[in-house]
Order: sequence, then C-alpha cells, then structure tokens
Amino acid sequence: MLKHSVIFNLKPHLSFKEFSDFLEAVNSLSKIEGVKNFEVLKQINPKTSFMYGISMEFESQSVYDFYCNHSLHVNFIENFWSIYVLNFLEIDFKPIR
Repeated sequence: MLKHSVIFNLKPHLSFKEFSDFLEAVNSLSKIEGVKNFEVLKQINPKTSFMYGISMEFESQSVYDFYCNHSLHVNFIENFWSIYVLNFLEIDFKPIR
C-alpha cells in the first residue's frame, strides 16, 4: 500500500467560482482507477501554514504511476494545480514491514 498526500495553499484572492472549480477538479481525481480512500481536507492546526490537503492510497507503485500519468491527473495539474496553488508539500509513504 502506498499513501499519497499533498498539503498546500491556494493563491490568495481566488473567486468563489475559481475555488469551486478547483474543488470539482480535485474531486474528479477520485474517479481514476486504483485510487482508494480519497479525501480532500481543510487544516485545523494553527501550528502549520498549509491550509488544505488531499490524501489517497494505492495498492502498489505501478498503480500510483498509472494515476500520475492518467489524462485526468495530467489535465488537473496543467489546468488547475499549476494555476491556483501557491505552494505545496507532497509526501508518499509505504508501510515499514
């Protein structure tokens, strides 16, 4: 199992429509085959500067690679992520066993 998480901030002054469009595009990623336990999250800890998160799991590295190269993901990165995200941290974990 591979756990993929991204924490991020959106650029300031997004309109309500831009924010809604971004969230709709984020949620479309859950439809890609192999994505499990998909969540979109809002930060509540005042100790961090990141405001949002996306978390999901994959059965294997090959399934994760399929996700990364999928046209929905590539489109999301090009048409939403690169336009609306100010900064981010991406973390990929696998269990230690």
